[in-house]
Amino acid sequence: MNTGSLFLSLCMAASGLLILSSSASAKILSVKVNCDYEKVIAGQTFPLEISVSTDGDTPPAPEIPNFANLTIRRNPQVAPSKSFMSLNGNIQTTFTYHFLAQTSQIGNFRLAGIKAGGVEADPLIIQIVDPRDQSRKEGETPPIYVESEVDKTEVWQGQQILFDFYIYDRIGGLVDLNAPGLENALNDFIFKRIEDQSKNQTNTIVNGQTYMKIHGIRYALFPLKAGEFEVGPIQLKARVELRGDPRDSFFSFSRPKRVPVEQVTGGPVISKPVKIKVKPLPAQNRPPDFTGAVGNFSFKADLSRNEVTVGESVTLKVTIIGNANFDTIAEPSLTLPPEIEKYDVEKNSDIKFGGDLLRGTVEYDFILIPREEGEHVIDALTFSYFDPETESYRTLQRGPFRLKVKPDEGQSITYYKGKRKRIRVTGQDFRHIRRTGAASLRDEGTPVTATFGYWTFMTAPWFGYFFLLAYRRRADYLEANPDVAKKVRSKGRLKGRFAKATSLLEGSESEFFAELESAIHDHLSAQLGLSTRGMTRSQLVDTLSKTRSGPEFAESMTEVLDQLDALRYAPGETSPKVRANLLQQVRTKLEGFSA
Repeated sequence: MNTGSLFLSLCMAASGLLILSSSASAKILSVKVNCDYEKVIAGQTFPLEISVSTDGDTPPAPEIPNFANLTIRRNPQVAPSKSFMSLNGNIQTTFTYHFLAQTSQIGNFRLAGIKAGGVEADPLIIQIVDPRDQSRKEGETPPIYVESEVDKTEVWQGQQILFDFYIYDRIGGLVDLNAPGLENALNDFIFKRIEDQSKNQTNTIVNGQTYMKIHGIRYALFPLKAGEFEVGPIQLKARVELRGDPRDSFFSFSRPKRVPVEQVTGGPVISKPVKIKVKPLPAQNRPPDFTGAVGNFSFKADLSRNEVTVGESVTLKVTIIGNANFDTIAEPSLTLPPEIEKYDVEKNSDIKFGGDLLRGTVEYDFILIPREEGEHVIDALTFSYFDPETESYRTLQRGPFRLKVKPDEGQSITYYKGKRKRIRVTGQDFRHIRRTGAASLRDEGTPVTATFGYWTFMTAPWFGYFFLLAYRRRADYLEANPDVAKKVRSKGRLKGRFAKATSLLEGSESEFFAELESAIHDHLSAQLGLSTRGMTRSQLVDTLSKTRSGPEFAESMTEVLDQLDALRYAPGETSPKVRANLLQQVRTKLEGFSA
């Protein structure tokens, strides 16, 4: 080795030692744990930050011990952030790691023992609160609060309740308003969203303070069973736009900062629960044709004509108008003499909101065809409902209906090309054909090559060949890719499970909830390529958060599974409508899932 090469080697070795010495001298300066919220709702997922500062390069990742009744996991949507600061000529690097935490334990939770590179962070105490204790107390004037209101707290089974959700704001700047748990709080009822009044704002004074009262949302609720019910606490999720000091010279150039509403209010913004008493409908004097209609109604029924000839159709139009949940109103029962045939019933409905009531009109068109001449009588139609104002049943009746059927004297029957035809005798040798509208005439002797059947017959083999070719290629691809085949077949099995769950809407509760739970686990397992049944809730959230559907889907799906567990092993008298809502919720989530 010559002198130049030896000198170069010594320089490189010295540089390496210098780098190692610099890395070795780097030390952890501090470890801090931070939470943006002073109060956290039990069971709610909240963000947690751990900052590690060092005088060198990248520090080791934080070490988090296992906490009883608390789960902490990395936030997959936020990558670790890096910042620099110069102190007395030394560069300090701070890495901030983002986590998501959740606990159901109420009280003060002490986070201690979190380390990085042997340096332990100071303990952090988080206050975990019961949502029922966080609503506004009488006489308080927080900067922002919410209220749930109903127009009636005691109703009859099936009677409409008007539900409103209001937001009170005295600081301004509220954006991204949302109440994700609102409809879950209404699950004891059939509910219909009536109108979006998010821009309906008025000024009001509460305990001497002026608030902007925002009408957030309105629902019509219909209780389907009697008992004591509660619309639970509803949390407002929003952000507040904060600007700098207007006296600042750069105020006009500054951009507003958006922070969670909890940072402004010092805790979660939650409404008070609302209790509702539902009285059972009286069994005494209940009409035999009563099907559950509760409200105030009018009822009409008329024949379109009272005189027809044999074979001509006539329509019996039935109209029901009222304020109620029309999902519980059955089609009127129609009894016909044997000489009259009934075809499929046409139903048209129009539901609108007006005067604080959900009003609707439902029309049934019964298409009737008499087969024999004579005077026919159609029995009267009745419609029974319960009137909450008079607290009694009422029965409306229309009919009976008389229909005169005349013989079809000017017609005779013949057969043409093997088909039964009706011919009217006019008494004239010739009659001119008048072409009107879109009527078209064509020669009976159209060549066979111009017919639809001919070309269908000629092209069918080609269509069949291409179909079989595509089917074969698809089968070969699935055979070569078993993972893809498993995912494809799971979608077919998912439809079968939903069909079975639909058939159980009126049947066993436990079987229905078990079928939904199996549908969720089977589909997720097939799409992920691993079984989800043996996972804990935190493991399932971690796994689903890494998919394309993201952490929001993971959180919502685990909430659905928790709800199914509760309903399956502690069953109540859930209505078919509630089950249908739950089935639709699961169907939407699973069909939109992307691994």
